[in-house]
Amino acid sequence: MGSYDYRVPKGNYRDVLNVDMRIGSKVVNTNGDEAVVIDIDYDKKHLYLEFLSHRNYCHLEPSVASSVLEGSFKDWYSPTVYGSGICGYPPEKDGQIYYNWKSLIHRVCYRPDERYKECTISPEFMCFQEYYHWYRSEETVRDYPYQLDKDLFAFGVSKHYSRDTCCLLPKEINAALAVRKEPKIIYNVFNKYHLGRNKTDVIEDREDYFDTPEECIHFYNSFKKQKLMHLVEKYRDVLKPYVIARLKDFKFEHDYRLK
Repeated sequence: MGSYDYRVPKGNYRDVLNVDMRIGSKVVNTNGDEAVVIDIDYDKKHLYLEFLSHRNYCHLEPSVASSVLEGSFKDWYSPTVYGSGICGYPPEKDGQIYYNWKSLIHRVCYRPDERYKECTISPEFMCFQEYYHWYRSEETVRDYPYQLDKDLFAFGVSKHYSRDTCCLLPKEINAALAVRKEPKIIYNVFNKYHLGRNKTDVIEDREDYFDTPEECIHFYNSFKKQKLMHLVEKYRDVLKPYVIARLKDFKFEHDYRLK
């Protein structure tokens, strides 16, 4: 069936819906956004719209017929969040998941600093509706304060946020995996090597001494792994099985700076 232009008239929307509206009809809202009717639920008076300019990776959701016929329907798929993020039509909004997603759009797309200037976000994650459904499917404990991690499954430093590279982790595990500058190894007057102080590291209180810098960095990586395994057991009940398996296989391979 071919489509035709349709600017909704005033009047009884029930009569118009039953008589004039059909699949393929074009509708225009008060902002000038055009959409095409792709399905109609006559019992619920719902119209399913496909916006001519929105991104196709977002699922379509119903609009109330009266709002469509009056031109007051909203394009939920326009990039209104920092000029690039799309809200879509999520089951809920204004919760912690939304603000975490909005923060992601801000730090990667809107005002990226040195840590994020080369990062990218998948088209799916640019839409909160899609991000929300992915996030809920990844929760082991609903509404637990997870953090989004993009490095664990990248097998290295990742610059891309997507469902293939990201997972949800407790804050303490995410901090243990964080990539920082290589640890400093200090050669002292006793011809021994030891780790330099790092206030942000889990190993800061250790003062072990070694004959070679290689022994020193091996100890560092082994200690980090031991700490990580302790955290895995601590947070086992809030982690997905596939995340636990990856954490157990994870290897710290830090290089070092000799001072």
